[in-house]
Amino acid sequence: MKTRDPLSELAYKYGTDKCPQLNHAYTPFYYKLLKSKRQSIKKVLEMGIGNGMHTRKYFPHAVTGASLFMWRDFFPNAKIYGADNDLETIFKAERIETFLCDQTKKEDLEKLIEKTGNDIDLFIDDGLHASFDQQFLCKTLLPLLKKDVVYIIEDVRLLGKLGRYLAEYDCYIPKLPPKELHNGSGDRIMIVKHKSMKSDNFRVEKTIVDTEDYCGFKLRFRDDFADRYIMRDMLKRNYAKIPKNPKTVIDIGAHIGLFTLASIRAGAKKVYAFEPEESNYELLCHNIKINGYEDRVNCIKLGVGAVGQTKLYIHPKNSGASSIYLDADKALEAGKYQVINIISIHDVFKNYDINYCDILKIDCEGSDRDILNELDEDLVSRIGQISVEIHDRSLIEGFVEKLKKWYAAECTNLGRRGGGNAWVFRKKIWQ
Repeated sequence: MKTRDPLSELAYKYGTDKCPQLNHAYTPFYYKLLKSKRQSIKKVLEMGIGNGMHTRKYFPHAVTGASLFMWRDFFPNAKIYGADNDLETIFKAERIETFLCDQTKKEDLEKLIEKTGNDIDLFIDDGLHASFDQQFLCKTLLPLLKKDVVYIIEDVRLLGKLGRYLAEYDCYIPKLPPKELHNGSGDRIMIVKHKSMKSDNFRVEKTIVDTEDYCGFKLRFRDDFADRYIMRDMLKRNYAKIPKNPKTVIDIGAHIGLFTLASIRAGAKKVYAFEPEESNYELLCHNIKINGYEDRVNCIKLGVGAVGQTKLYIHPKNSGASSIYLDADKALEAGKYQVINIISIHDVFKNYDINYCDILKIDCEGSDRDILNELDEDLVSRIGQISVEIHDRSLIEGFVEKLKKWYAAECTNLGRRGGGNAWVFRKKIWQ
């Protein structure tokens, strides 16, 4: 029999579906996250109590407030609070107190925190699972709670959309083990923190040039970090061959916003700019704002490729050469990285409600292989042009042959020293 962690055993004992034995693979992750805090956590608040009368249809031994009993037994020194808008779920037990609360009403939430106190150590949102309800609850409650609260949102359906709504906070998407019971979609949770909390992520600090006119744009960039070289490549040489008047553009590896700005100048109505590296993302957001394009550009602090949380190894001299693959460049070091979250190219279209993309630009230092491997008939039917740098030269021939099934192929940097890896794949509409 498989050995379970103590939290998963408690979850099963009371019949909450947070454990792998019954449904979700949350408790193994929670155990690793919280085991060092078992003695120090004093207050837990969970939104969504769970009516045992309903859950017993699926788990015969389930009790009302199953997860509250689980938390109580796991944290021996904690007072456990629960909140729900179902009157039948309200009860009291040893170290457990519950309150009637409508999570869609600000006044109810404020009264709830008045009763529990704002010194909550752990908050779990297992209430309404629509993205709007989750972001409303977080935006209302998190400012009321102490700065170091552990705030967890369960059953997240649209990670990208929720992360966009909560952009003023640091949103962390942990990689969970696969579900043991194949009933429904995979498990996805989000941990939200105040941005004021310090990050251990490695950064290269360079002198900021602020703000210089370049090719018709106002740009903030870093000195001696290859930004000028990348600016020249993207804005003057146009290896990506941006077509005229694209409506929707996806920029993967947006860097400091150069391709995004060039797309806007070409007539793009909407650009989704993905950039996971901290300092690049900060400059991306600034450059979009200073040029007045916030209404046309969605800056997203995520990577695209193989789904999960991983390390992005930071290049010490080139702001455009950081990679999740340590062997992508000899200058990358194992101890110099940032922890980033990655979604799939399928999730990009799904989470951001993109029906058709006129140009998909990919320049993400090795993750291009993960994206290109995932392209299928459905995706290419929704992409007019792909402009990509294929960083592993051993894979170029295979990817070119794959994409020629749907597109005309052109290498756009053959004359450049070390060139031959920048490719544009156009459908007939762009020819």
